[in-house]
Amino acid sequence: MDENEVVGQSEQEPDIPEAAESELVTEQSEEVDIEQVEEEFDEVEYEGKKYALPKELKAALLRHTDYTAKTTELAEQRRSIEAQIQQERQAIESQQRNIQAMSQLMNVENTLKQYANVDWQAFSDQDPVAAQKAWFQYQEVQQAKSNLVNQVSQHEQQRQIQEQHYYAKQLEEGQKALEREIKGWSPETAKNLREYGKTLGYKDEELSSVIDARAVKTLHKAYLYDQMMSKATQKPTQDITPKPVTKVGQKAGANKDPEKMNTEEWLKWRESTLRKRA
Repeated sequence: MDENEVVGQSEQEPDIPEAAESELVTEQSEEVDIEQVEEEFDEVEYEGKKYALPKELKAALLRHTDYTAKTTELAEQRRSIEAQIQQERQAIESQQRNIQAMSQLMNVENTLKQYANVDWQAFSDQDPVAAQKAWFQYQEVQQAKSNLVNQVSQHEQQRQIQEQHYYAKQLEEGQKALEREIKGWSPETAKNLREYGKTLGYKDEELSSVIDARAVKTLHKAYLYDQMMSKATQKPTQDITPKPVTKVGQKAGANKDPEKMNTEEWLKWRESTLRKRA
């Protein structure tokens, strides 16, 4: 056989079956498709779980999540406002009933004054029937006064209880707002703001009666600003302790008193001195 023919046959590429070639192309295309799919998907966390979503759906989910959060916040604000309106309406109605009871009590007390100077014994001697009738009326007015006093006292107690509930509710909502809107809010932060407020001239009772979260946020911003300015104007501390200067080319122990040298240092010093003299 001719040598050229053998060489030509060895240089030819091996034959690949069409089926195997098709499978190879398919695998390569699948690898490319997987890479493209991975590039088109993003990982998103939703309600504590992570999902792989297309980028278009990720944007839509984020918009939906933001919309849901804002809707929930608005609903909470609406419920809070409605509850506040209801409490205020009840307080107004209770106050109106109390005013009516106070007005009736004043009228009863004016009626009782008419009986203050009555001599019941003389009145009974002169006209026993009229005296007995007037006495019954007097007893009824006394009972009406007692009832009205109890009613006014109950209204006042209810008013105080409603005010306490309203104040506690406002504090709770204000605390939630501060935890939501001020990063890192904690009892320590509240304590620092209280101390900072005192430096501005506020009293303890004034700081304790703040229920509006907006006022606390304003105080917090002022506190952070003063902290930032204090750090910016603070001069860095420098170490002013003098440090020994090492002279270049100077041998250790060259200026040392021979009497204070140890044996090794003295021998070296002595040898150096004799060398210089020679």
